[in-house]
Amino acid sequence: MAYPYPDEPTWWKEYKRQAAALYARAGEPFPDVDGDALVHFARPGYDIGAGMSPGAASVKHLAELGRMLGLAPALAPLGIEGQFFTVGGQPWTMIECSDFNLLNRYVRGEDIQPILQQRRDCGFNTLRVWTAYDLEDAGIGRLIPSEHPDYDTRLLEFLRLCAQWGLYVELTAFTGRMHSGYTTIFQDDDARLAHWARLRDVAPPETTLLELVNEGDHEANYQIPWSRLTRPEHHIASRGSARADLWPPQVPPFASPWGFSSYHTNDLPEWPRKVGHNAMEIADRYGIPVTANENQRFPDKDSTPTHAYDAARAAALLCAGSCYHSARGKSSQLWTGVELDCAVAWALGARSVPLEFQRGAYRHRTELERPDLLRVYSRTLPDGREYIVEVRR
Repeated sequence: MAYPYPDEPTWWKEYKRQAAALYARAGEPFPDVDGDALVHFARPGYDIGAGMSPGAASVKHLAELGRMLGLAPALAPLGIEGQFFTVGGQPWTMIECSDFNLLNRYVRGEDIQPILQQRRDCGFNTLRVWTAYDLEDAGIGRLIPSEHPDYDTRLLEFLRLCAQWGLYVELTAFTGRMHSGYTTIFQDDDARLAHWARLRDVAPPETTLLELVNEGDHEANYQIPWSRLTRPEHHIASRGSARADLWPPQVPPFASPWGFSSYHTNDLPEWPRKVGHNAMEIADRYGIPVTANENQRFPDKDSTPTHAYDAARAAALLCAGSCYHSARGKSSQLWTGVELDCAVAWALGARSVPLEFQRGAYRHRTELERPDLLRVYSRTLPDGREYIVEVRR
């Protein structure tokens, strides 16, 4: 199909490729340019002529095509009820994975859809994505907003594409250590404030959670103008996390968390039992959802699928959700081998819990514990029904 661009610009070739993939997924033949198909394929050109970027126009109309073909899931807005999340008024648990470098890959023009498809097909519903960092030496990547004049447009395109694949996104604004020497990504406080405002203004609040800082107690984050960074009005937002096993409100000068909060278990002994239980303790204290959004890293720190399954399963029962943290997730690459096996186990564990039991009364079932078990937890509903999870050693 050459119409309406005989010279085939790059964006048009990519649009056609992705459109053909959508038709293939739907089991329908790729149409010619007659009739309704001509109108559909001309629409991106109309928007571009009106001033929209080719990337934004492509994302918009590919999403429309997916809906027309019955493929693109419509993400219902996230909500909060007490210590848990809801979607469409129903209980929902965050089944998240670390994809720190994914926005950077998209901004640089890489095709991230194989990654989105893998994450979705494995059973995840949320991605934890970083938005500004210089961490190539840490195996993550480099994304300096000032180096990309189209950053805001690409960010919106990225979030729309993730939603098209059925994935919510937790965006982290400030991400701790820079490269050696603690290089400054933002020139001054005004630039930092502008970055937080950009995330607030660009990210759709229905499908995006905002996290102010990763490990805010790290000395590399002391330059952040905390008192001037205010809670967004329309987003589900978190002031962020502290380092492993610390309660996030201890991050100076936090007096209390925002709409939700986060907890980390990296390198902790008996970490699988702490993912859900310790996050629940913070939630009990503040009455808000708390997720364990960075945990022991797979496969270099732990390569046991049962640990992944049990940690996520307990978290789905006890707290608002959990995150599968992985070596390839740091740099946003496809999982393979045992890393993939453990990712599947994590999502399976989280999805195995009937979420009606989230609202039940908590019990630590010490009488059921054996030498091969770290912990046994349960929640019991008012009608007497109980759901039990075991966390194995």
